[in-house]
Amino acid sequence: GMLIRSRKEIQQVVGYFKRLTEFKKTLIEIDTAAASTESSTKGVVKYDDNKIEFKDIPLITPAKITLAESLSFTINHGDHLLIAGPNGCGKSSLFRILGGLWPVTKGELTIPHFENVFYLPQRAYLSKSSLKDQIIYPSTEYKYKTNKELLDILEVLDLKFLLHENIALELSKNPYLEVKDIDPFATIRNWPEELSIGVQQRLAMSRLYYHKPRFAVLDECTSAVSPQMEQLMYAHAQSLGISVLSVAHRSSLWHFHNYILKFKGDGTYSFTKLDAKQRLEWENELIELNKFLRDVPSLSLIHISEPTRLDVIS
Repeated sequence: GMLIRSRKEIQQVVGYFKRLTEFKKTLIEIDTAAASTESSTKGVVKYDDNKIEFKDIPLITPAKITLAESLSFTINHGDHLLIAGPNGCGKSSLFRILGGLWPVTKGELTIPHFENVFYLPQRAYLSKSSLKDQIIYPSTEYKYKTNKELLDILEVLDLKFLLHENIALELSKNPYLEVKDIDPFATIRNWPEELSIGVQQRLAMSRLYYHKPRFAVLDECTSAVSPQMEQLMYAHAQSLGISVLSVAHRSSLWHFHNYILKFKGDGTYSFTKLDAKQRLEWENELIELNKFLRDVPSLSLIHISEPTRLDVIS
């Protein structure tokens, strides 16, 4: 009876095994084809901790969709780049090439060494571990002798309340503990479930302040924090000597950048200096003009359909 009932499960296992075998075979074929293509067309990657430079590099997705035929721009350390454009235009593709996730098929790419580029995505990737582990991620070794530096970082981000919560949690577990004997940075919590999205983003930003790289890629990593805190986060990052390459939709962040790379969504782009004050004036003029143009049809309709006194009487 058990053998008869297990027939269905055995058939499922056989089906899974067959599909996994086909999947593995397909992956090998794709890797072989990609290796032969890369050997014939491969770009050059250089390392320089003082600049990021794309020189005639195409942005092509794994599905062979070309987002930009030939991308060229240079950001030196000390400059700050704002990246703009519609969804699917190539912003994330640029970051994937910069991070080495996608190959440089053509052209020349100059990037800093691994420890001098830090990437912060919109979603803060936290795990169940100690507060210290969250701040020093992805490192596993602590570079300071005391926790004073970490305390200063949390104070900048208005996160000192996490330490008070950790102390309260430790006391609830063991009420006989003395506060002076508790290390609040060692308390283990499930941070993704216990913190709001905004607090998670602020905690992720503490990693940037801890590592102090020369360049930072900020991919909408402050989208859930208040505008005041967002301003403070950018200002403090730049005070540490960090050059930022950021995707940000709030115009209040424009003045933190002096260059703009704008993808137009049709495979073209522009790379120019950014005058935040002038650009804001143009944006306000455009908003006013669009509002006026939207109101024109309704105004004309009102003028045409407005009844005369004679019509009302009749």
